[in-house]
Amino acid sequence: MLDDNIKAVDDASARVKQLMKHIEKFIDGRALQPLVKAMMSFRGIQILGATVIAAEIGDLRRFKTAEQFMAFLGLGPSESSSGNSVNRGSLTKTGNGHVRRILIEAAQHYRHRPVLSAALRKRQEGISKEVRGISWKAQQPTDSFHKQWEASQQSHCGAGSRTGGLPLEPWARFAVVGVSRLVNAAVEVSARIQPLT
Repeated sequence: MLDDNIKAVDDASARVKQLMKHIEKFIDGRALQPLVKAMMSFRGIQILGATVIAAEIGDLRRFKTAEQFMAFLGLGPSESSSGNSVNRGSLTKTGNGHVRRILIEAAQHYRHRPVLSAALRKRQEGISKEVRGISWKAQQPTDSFHKQWEASQQSHCGAGSRTGGLPLEPWARFAVVGVSRLVNAAVEVSARIQPLT
């Protein structure tokens, strides 16, 4: 029984590797190949995630700011306002849920100390120094990131607790901060690359 399970895992792993190779061949020479390659230079984003972002979103240059991109993905807070009263709620979760999930998963890597792993260095081969610089900058925590992270660690309240105006669980607050850093970098990179024609 155990041998059958191990073989099933090995077969599934081999299938995943084969599919990743097919994806690499598919994007080769396509208009969004430079975007896919640039996105792969970020920690936490490999061929599948980068291809999904490029296929689902297209040209990221249509978003002038990271806030526009985050709103498009439903990563902004809902709001119920009346007069001088402003009440922000949970994430709207409108827009493209597939890309939102991929970015939230990738953002989990940004809670760790900045590092340039061997796998990331390999993915960055042939990438311009400017894009690599943006990728490295995205890993650098900011003061606001530390404040958000500390608050998320100290708060064990439910969804009603507030940090940065977002009434979210601690893990969700962190994910939004991490995704924000990643999206800022993605929008910055997209302005510096030209799609293939």
